Amino acid sequence: MIPEFIIDLMTFPGVMVHGLARRLVCDWTGTKVWEVCYFRIGTPSGFVIHDAPATVWGHLLIDASPLLFNSLIGGLIGLLAVPLKHVDGLLGNSVLVLVLWLAVSIAMHAFPEARAAQAIWAAIGRRDAPLSARLLGTPLVGLLYVGVWGSFFRFDFFYGVGVVFGLQYLLRLL
Repeated sequence: MIPEFIIDLMTFPGVMVHGLARRLVCDWTGTKVWEVCYFRIGTPSGFVIHDAPATVWGHLLIDASPLLFNSLIGGLIGLLAVPLKHVDGLLGNSVLVLVLWLAVSIAMHAFPEARAAQAIWAAIGRRDAPLSARLLGTPLVGLLYVGVWGSFFRFDFFYGVGVVFGLQYLLRLL
């Protein structure tokens, strides 16, 4: 097994986008941010320390934001590789590999940590939680736990590859 800090170092753009997603959604929801570290060598490799969001939807949005942002940005960057597949030569191949590495490294950091799933679960369990938040939040918590548990088996890497190449495949079908 490769130590987690080595993987984080090799895929640092994904760690940074993960933190940026959380920070942007904290700002958008008016949740006070106390400290941000977009990347460091250590555990955790990045973090955003913030107050508890004022609403249940704030919890859902902040804690699920990396899933949406990292998947979307990784997939879109992966689309840049499509025209590069037709460029010959060392430079074309090098740029292709660089773009694919960037796309996969961002997409594979889409899953938040278990703490985010726990925060969503606690938020949707509150008495004042709207039914719509519970209906969306319950399967989301399950999905996040699958990602957390799957990361032990490098599911995050396969997810990143799936996002990047899956989107390319879907566009070819259109």
